[in-house]
Amino acid sequence: MTAESPSFEYEQIYSKGGPVAGLDEAGRGALAGPLYVGCVVFPPSYYPNPPSELFVINDSKKIPKKRRLQVYQIVIDHALFYDFEPSYPDEIDTYNINGATRLAVNRLLDRVPFEICTAILDGNFRFESKHPLVSLKKGDSLSLSVAAASIIAKVQRDSFMCDLKSGKYPYGFDKNAGYGTRVHLDAIGKYGPSDQHRRSYEPVRSLL
Repeated sequence: MTAESPSFEYEQIYSKGGPVAGLDEAGRGALAGPLYVGCVVFPPSYYPNPPSELFVINDSKKIPKKRRLQVYQIVIDHALFYDFEPSYPDEIDTYNINGATRLAVNRLLDRVPFEICTAILDGNFRFESKHPLVSLKKGDSLSLSVAAASIIAKVQRDSFMCDLKSGKYPYGFDKNAGYGTRVHLDAIGKYGPSDQHRRSYEPVRSLL
């Protein structure tokens, strides 16, 4: 672990002796596909003394794709609880991306089978929840629980998008994961938007 690596510092701050959940999202800026929110809770006994295997956990964007699957397995092997929740394009278009995040976060926390002291959410969100929730800027670089959640969300979302590479979706989703690459944008211009595209996002909105 280095000074730039996530740790359990914030978990110890918010723990009060009990478990703390970390949450993060994947797919916020994509033009197509669902938003995924991941949730991870590690045993509170890990906070002062993390197992050395956890030191490979980091923000999912900082871990190469092939290595990410290995780290994913480490996360689920050590987690007291982990889960993920998608918010599909129609929900994103109806409630906007922040509203969709709120719904996915609350659905996830409703499924945690024990009481948590706090849930740490990456970013700068402010929304109502019956669960104790705090936002932490750059949380995926600071908190091991949040970084682990980012890996859960990213791996699950990438898997979903790869499964859309059939002839029905000639947009290169297995390569671009729904983000606005040139290949993806050219395909939207040629074939039009699909049912996986977010109608409220540009340039999809203008094309419709």
